[in-house]
Amino acid sequence: MIKLQLSISGAADPVQELHSLYSELVGDNDLMRAKVSLLTAPQRPGDMGVEEVIRMLVEPGLVAAVSSCITAWITRRAHLRIIVEGPSGSADISVDGHIKPAIVDSVTRAIESAVGSSGDEASG
Repeated sequence: MIKLQLSISGAADPVQELHSLYSELVGDNDLMRAKVSLLTAPQRPGDMGVEEVIRMLVEPGLVAAVSSCITAWITRRAHLRIIVEGPSGSADISVDGHIKPAIVDSVTRAIESAVGSSGDEASG
């Protein structure tokens, strides 16, 4: 299993957007085998207040389904930033109000970067 953590910033209401993405992920039939949870993240030094994040435990074969689901969700958004953290590091997906065809590649690259370029690192 691969552990991914998703957080959102830069939106008018990041908490509402995070809950919207969470609903999309748990409602996606292709991700039924993934374990998706919404939880409170540890507070980072310098942060004010608490932050919620989405934690996903996915099998390596479901990484493409995660990318597809996030891409479909993000194309309906205006301004936000998703941070994807995984076993190989973190990556950002930014939407600036103008959805471009390249957003699909951006989402895929960000998730592959966080998971590891091979997509088969099953640490968790």
